[in-house]
This record gives sequence, C-alpha cells and structure tokens, in this order.
Amino acid sequence: MLEAERSGLAADPFPYGIFAFVPGRRFSQLRVNDYDDIASVFDEAMAFDFHEATHPLRQRVASAIGSADTLRCVDLCCGSGLFLSRLATDRGILGWGFDCSLNQIAVARGRSPGEQIVYQATDVLEAQFPGEIDLVSINFDALNHIGSAAEWRELFARIHRALRRQGRLLFDINLPERLASDWDSPEVIVKDGLVYVQVAEAPVFEGTCVRRRTPMVIFKREPSGFFRQHEALIEQFAMPLEAVTSMLKNTGFSQVEVIGEEGSNPRGHIFNKHRAFVLAGK
Repeated sequence: MLEAERSGLAADPFPYGIFAFVPGRRFSQLRVNDYDDIASVFDEAMAFDFHEATHPLRQRVASAIGSADTLRCVDLCCGSGLFLSRLATDRGILGWGFDCSLNQIAVARGRSPGEQIVYQATDVLEAQFPGEIDLVSINFDALNHIGSAAEWRELFARIHRALRRQGRLLFDINLPERLASDWDSPEVIVKDGLVYVQVAEAPVFEGTCVRRRTPMVIFKREPSGFFRQHEALIEQFAMPLEAVTSMLKNTGFSQVEVIGEEGSNPRGHIFNKHRAFVLAGK
C-alpha cells in the first residue's frame, strides 16, 4: 500500500535505509525516454495507481463510442498494456498497442496473450496504423515524450487519417506549469519495499512551450532483501492547452473538448498536477 507521497525531500525520508541519488554522469549515459530498465517495476511504482485514478474517465469515453460489439482501439505509447487489457475486460475489443520499449511490450504481451490485442515494439512516429479505428488513446502523459510541436502536428494528422468517421482521439498531457514549476521540487513515492524518486534538471523555455528532463530512480526490494536500483532519464515537452486544441482543429478534428483539467491540487495521484484530458472527434 502507498505509505506516503511527498514533494520535497526531508532528512532521512526513506524507511528502508539511506540511498544516494545524484543525477550526473551515470544518467547522461542513458538513452532518453528509454523505459527498459524500469519496465519490471513501472506498474508497481506508479502505473497501477495512476491508472486506477484515471480509468473511469477513459472507460466512460470508450463506452460512449458507437454501438458495435467490438471496439477497434489503438493505444500509442502503450507501456505495459494496462489500458487495453482493462478495456478488454469491459467490452469486446480489437486492440493494437505501440511502444518503443521492448521490455514494456514484453510485459504487455504477458498481460494480454492471444489475438485480441496485438503489441508492437516501435517508435509511434513510425508505426503503421490500421484503418477504420474507433478510438486512439495516448495515456499517462506519453504525448509529452514527443519532442516538438511539428511532431505533435504530424502525429495528430496521421491519427485523424486512421480514424473512422465519428472516431475519437483521447489523451492526457502534462501542461507547461507542471514542467516549469511542479518539477522544481523532487517527487517521492514510498511503498512497502519500493521507493520512487524523481528530480528534474533546469527547464528550457521555448516561447510558451517548456522542455525538461527528469532523471528518475526506483529502488525495489529483491527476494534477497537487498534493493535493486532501476533508472530512466525522461524528457518531456509541453505546450499550452490552447495551442494543443488549436492544432487538433487545424489537423482536421471537428470536435475538440477538454473533458478534465487539474491544477496544483490534483485528485487521485501526485502525477495529476497540471494535467489535462482531451477528447477530439473526427
């Protein structure tokens, strides 16, 4: 169970011993946005909790799309497959999940074996989408991992082409305020046998957009009793919500709606700070 969620590090914050976490040369050697090393602990550290806090909203959207028995759904940056597997328990789906992390895809395939959901390890900017899709989802601020406005625009256009008439795009994003201010303080999640620590390098401002890197480390207790350290170096890019909704309309989406927006006091999870949920229709 979650014992604490902290923003800011107090003296001796961990009940499991003293850990040294100094971003520097070691993290500079990591490939940016590579989740392979944290894939085995990603769900336990953050994804399960965040998914439980936000799935009801996604479920309502999926339930309202069409009347067909089988929903054709693409999940981009699908990670460990939580969204598609949960959706498959709610209704019949044909699903496709794309993610660049081989280890995350391996976890996803183990969670949803069979032909109902197909997972592929690939860069979502290069993935070949099926056609006549009912729902495209990009969950857990994965869109922020795509590093430029031009790439967001191209991805939106490709998604629009893949959707059937009346199809929907659903995603959530970190807003510029989260990168620019929330990440000034370390974020720590402490659980039984696990500690997650996220810090941040200095933000880079590009007009109204923000780019920032967050070295993160997860300490997980092994059966031996010792802790193993898992690491990732994440870079995110955020645009103002108004710019995002305008971009969606300019790439052909006729209906764009902000269906949820959190400020500095989030509900359900520490990662929900300054987050927006957007639904766009073809």
